[in-house]
Amino acid sequence: MKIAFSLAFVLALFASWFPAADDCDGASLWQATSFGIGGQGVWVDEGTAPAFRDAEAIARAAIGVTPHVNLVGGVSYGVDKAYVRGSGGVRITATDVNDPNFSIGVGVSRHYTSEPGAGLDEAAGEAAIGWKPFASSRVLLTGLAVYGLDTGRRLFSAGVVWPLTVGGAK
Repeated sequence: MKIAFSLAFVLALFASWFPAADDCDGASLWQATSFGIGGQGVWVDEGTAPAFRDAEAIARAAIGVTPHVNLVGGVSYGVDKAYVRGSGGVRITATDVNDPNFSIGVGVSRHYTSEPGAGLDEAAGEAAIGWKPFASSRVLLTGLAVYGLDTGRRLFSAGVVWPLTVGGAK
């Protein structure tokens, strides 16, 4: 499975050298980057079923290498149990044609944790959703399901993210 993660990462980087025709307007790296901060609840597999682990403060970033391929990463801090989790990887995304405020993504990421049991410490497959409840809203409701490729452990999170503008980023 580590080979699959490496292959997905290399393909995403390779795709970044061949932008889609509608992306050839000289967009900068800042224009393809998004940042966000927020909070979420996280549930971690405890053997039979995922159990609530903690509320977390989160920071996220994504870089669009093509319109539908993103390099993603994030850091989470456990508010009650004082741990740090992080992840970074590649995600393929799609937006609903009838509702551009709703998107889904599937990908592969490497997950890290400062404390055993706080999350996954391995490569993992993941599925994500994001939804802005109102077109004028800046708030994004998020959900993430993760499956550890080595251990088969599961992690779920649901939260709220506020987009940040940094430099020329959106």
